[in-house]
Amino acid sequence: MVEDNYILEKELESFELKDVVITQFRGLAKKHFQLDILNKTDYLKLLKESSTFYSFSLPEEINEMFIKDEDAPLFWIYRSPIILYLEEFYKSTSAHTNEQNYYKVIKDFYTKWILNKNEDEKKYYASSALNFLGKRSNSHNILNVIFHAIILGFENNVLNVSKAIELLDKAKELVKEQNFNDNIKVELNYLVNLFQGFIKVKQNENESSLSHFSEALSVKPLGITAKFYHALNSSIIGVNPFDGESFNEFYLYDIARIEYTIDKNDLPMMNFFIKNAVFHNLFYYTKLSQSYTSAFDFLSEIKNTSEYDLNKLKADLINFKNLNTSEYLNEKNSAEISFIEKLFQSNFNSENIFFIGISSKLNRKFTLVIENIINSIKQKYYDGVKEKLQLFENELQYKITDLELLTRDHEGQKNRFKEKLNNVIKAIEKKAAENIAYFEERIESLNTEQGYDPKIT
Repeated sequence: MVEDNYILEKELESFELKDVVITQFRGLAKKHFQLDILNKTDYLKLLKESSTFYSFSLPEEINEMFIKDEDAPLFWIYRSPIILYLEEFYKSTSAHTNEQNYYKVIKDFYTKWILNKNEDEKKYYASSALNFLGKRSNSHNILNVIFHAIILGFENNVLNVSKAIELLDKAKELVKEQNFNDNIKVELNYLVNLFQGFIKVKQNENESSLSHFSEALSVKPLGITAKFYHALNSSIIGVNPFDGESFNEFYLYDIARIEYTIDKNDLPMMNFFIKNAVFHNLFYYTKLSQSYTSAFDFLSEIKNTSEYDLNKLKADLINFKNLNTSEYLNEKNSAEISFIEKLFQSNFNSENIFFIGISSKLNRKFTLVIENIINSIKQKYYDGVKEKLQLFENELQYKITDLELLTRDHEGQKNRFKEKLNNVIKAIEKKAAENIAYFEERIESLNTEQGYDPKIT
């Protein structure tokens, strides 16, 4: 009896210790992200947030809305691009009007099943949807097949896991058969594999869920939801630990999204991604509390190695606003300063790890604005000096032109005098030659003159 009591006390101590670790793990979310893990999920709020997310035009590497496993059925009533595409596709290819009517009725029952909190009413709407989904005519619409599988995989009152997996396998076949574009096929295959994994996780079949998440990643390597649950379940079954490298991958994904909003000067989008970070979801899984030490070290390292003090940036911004620099700000720089200013005026919290992570990005943004202003000031005064220099340049050009004219005139005079001199010299030389020729002729003919004839003499 004493031994039994001792074992019981040890088990209680173990449970109490586990609760302490879970509390500490959740405390990290509160301390570093101001996130209360115990808040209940609001489906209507999630629907609104999904609409906000899909209104963004994001690059491919960050354009996936994270799907939480316990809220997964809600995804299929989002107004996401892929669902809108499928609805339009089947609307245009349906042979009979009844097919569209059936789809609307099924989706209505499916939506009420998800959003209703009363267990009896949930069961009613699930059963009502299944009655329509059982009709053969509804099995050609991939959305109907997915609705069918999800109800059987997530509703405890009609639970049939093997049938749900089978239906999702059928959905994969339909993807191959239908004339969808390639991007839609990739996304659908990714989602179907993802939901097969979710159904397995719901049944605590964590090990078998890995194959589905792996398959999803083979279809879409950038799929952040599949990466998350593959890493999570690998950690739960002890295949791979959830260490600093794992934490860093999801942290950097969120940082990439937030930095994208900084480049766009879009504060509402930035607040959305900080509030709905993928990283937050780690703290909802108590099984990950075993990685508390890794999480603590990872977050502490980020906080202790901040590249730039945002409080200093805030002070620099205040000092900057006191300067009269408006005339040197172009439209782009004005938007960037306004963005940083509004960021500090809104729900900015320098203790939030994400703000620490983007500190260098914000600092670079502010520094570039200052550099642009300095260049504008330099340009302004350079333009003023340049204008004055231009006057001197024009005056100098006039002088150079005058000098060139004088030089040309001088050269002309010089050439004329030289030519005149040459003509005079030529005349003198000609006259001299004539005189010489005359006297030489006289000398040669002296003997013919009477006064010089020897005979006469």
